[in-house]
Amino acid sequence: MPEGTIILSEISGATLSESLKAELYKQGLEICSDSEMDAAVQVEGLLVAGPTNDQVEAAIRQSEAGDVPRLLLVYGDKIRAGLADALSDAHPGWEVIRMFSFANEDKVLLGGEPNGKWLRKLSVQLARRNFTSLVCRRCEVDEAVRQLGLYLTWKERFFMRMGEECDKGGSRMRLQVIARALGMDKRIGQGWLYPERKSHTPLYRWLDREFRHVLNKTNVHRITLWGSISFWRQMPAAGMFGKEVRLVSPEADHTMVESLPASWSVHEDWRSALAKSDLLMIGTADPVIREMPLPELVGRMAQPIVIDACSCFPIEEAESCQIIYRAIGENTNVWEWSRL
Repeated sequence: MPEGTIILSEISGATLSESLKAELYKQGLEICSDSEMDAAVQVEGLLVAGPTNDQVEAAIRQSEAGDVPRLLLVYGDKIRAGLADALSDAHPGWEVIRMFSFANEDKVLLGGEPNGKWLRKLSVQLARRNFTSLVCRRCEVDEAVRQLGLYLTWKERFFMRMGEECDKGGSRMRLQVIARALGMDKRIGQGWLYPERKSHTPLYRWLDREFRHVLNKTNVHRITLWGSISFWRQMPAAGMFGKEVRLVSPEADHTMVESLPASWSVHEDWRSALAKSDLLMIGTADPVIREMPLPELVGRMAQPIVIDACSCFPIEEAESCQIIYRAIGENTNVWEWSRL
């Protein structure tokens, strides 16, 4: 185990993804479940990575019965605002730290008591691992996380509105190019699609509109939907009635399958989902679809028609592969799309 690693206990009954554990490990935090505990390993605190419940309180009481150093790390963006301060008030013997890591960056927010032993240790440990940390109050971390989501949602809404202006200009104006141009200003940045948005309503509206255009122009029998079940289960499905609908979700949460229309089939293997498909609709993207060679996509589909809400492919490459391709703000005029 690397020098300086802080070992935290995973709360019994909690489910932490392997990607989250890997993210924490990069920051020098080793998470152990009860089954992984070694008598020789000194556990230094507890990790809270979701909404509080009786399991959290039970874990705190159990730890207080032993001789465990009392660090309580409240981590991530799935935390109820005020939880960290509430835990600090309820358990004065614990040092409660609120922590948040920014996506795809080595930057971290740390909220806690200015003179806290664990706060100092954690900030030094992060620095040694080339993370930049900002130390502040716990409530300030909560508010920064809340405002970050609001800002990114607003930013995405701005670009979608700009995409409609690009569509009015036909194929002469491309949103992806304009977005990259604006993103050269560091105050704006290159990314604008926000997968963790609070509401998917604007994307559903766009997907439904483009889907209806396709139905008016060609015969579609088999439809492949790509993305998370949580996204597609809220998509208006009236236009898909009577069609063969396949949902490919590489990270499918099968507990949500029952919330989908009974006629839909869920595939983990994208090859079977795309076989002889007439239309591919991308709602949320993952590395598989973003890195897929377009000739292979074309070869598996009966008709290479793609409606893409994630802008996965360069428009020129899609056109060269003779894909009928529609992305936000990329009006190819293949169907002479009209605005509704």
